[in-house]
Amino acid sequence: MDTPARSDHRRRAALVSPPRLIGSVLLFAVGAWFALRGEARFTLGGDDYGNRNPIHVDAHGLDAVAIGCVFLGLGLVNLALGIRGRARLAVFWAGVALLGAALADGLVNVAREVFGLFA
Repeated sequence: MDTPARSDHRRRAALVSPPRLIGSVLLFAVGAWFALRGEARFTLGGDDYGNRNPIHVDAHGLDAVAIGCVFLGLGLVNLALGIRGRARLAVFWAGVALLGAALADGLVNVAREVFGLFA
């Protein structure tokens, strides 16, 4: 027979739901693949009729690492949304920091192109 303490223990044992954990692990895997390999090639969007052209991504070096950071950050934020504990805020802010690092890299690249900085 389950006592209230035992059912509370079981509820706390499952800190993250399995589908959310699987989604986060998949995002981690994609992000780590791009970041560690230093190469990101994929296609976004498009359709079979050809009236909406896809976006082809072919990034190398630090740009691929920044794309990997986006996927890692999304995985951490996804994981933080499912955590039922004290670590929730720390995991969330780690994900936001990775997303911010990717955003900062993008802004630096735009500034370099527009103003000719760091040539």
